[in-house]
Amino acid sequence: SKNLWVVGDSTLSSFEDKYYLPRYGYGTKLQEYLDDEIIVKNIALSGRSSLSFTKEENYKELLAGMKAGDFLIIGFGHNDEKTETGRYTSPIGGRDKKGTFAASLYDNYIKPALDVSCTPILCTPIVRRTATGEWTRQELHITDDAAQFKGGDYSKAVRDLARDLGIVCVDMTEKTKTLYDELGPEETIY
Repeated sequence: SKNLWVVGDSTLSSFEDKYYLPRYGYGTKLQEYLDDEIIVKNIALSGRSSLSFTKEENYKELLAGMKAGDFLIIGFGHNDEKTETGRYTSPIGGRDKKGTFAASLYDNYIKPALDVSCTPILCTPIVRRTATGEWTRQELHITDDAAQFKGGDYSKAVRDLARDLGIVCVDMTEKTKTLYDELGPEETIY
């Protein structure tokens, strides 16, 4: 069997908490769409960025466990835009520029996957919910400069990186925006 590794933040992770309605990151539902040939290994963690995830045991598990024929879904962005030194990566610049979102995704996830013939799949971040139905830049992961933290378009950084490397990109920003527009703000609260 092959593994489908899933790394990312709360939008992909599983939750143990007891809300009125259970919460699910999308990584927790993937197995329902796959046969037994693929085993989903969802090791995504709430609150992590592509940078801070590398400090976790789950990251060591990923590096030790990926093998030829496996797949790796990479879904970061929500916390890479947080203006904190432990989580922030810059949306500006390519994978050759230290400190960028693209470099973090490439160095920490894509290259290690390719090195063992595991297929990386990049995902742009899902939208942040709009309460009004009108979209702000922030809800679409386009941030403004804040102190030493440069702003920019995190989804575009993912799309550009995937295009430059010739690897698969699932534009979850666009897909979830379309879904939220269809549902309307009254429904997306659920």
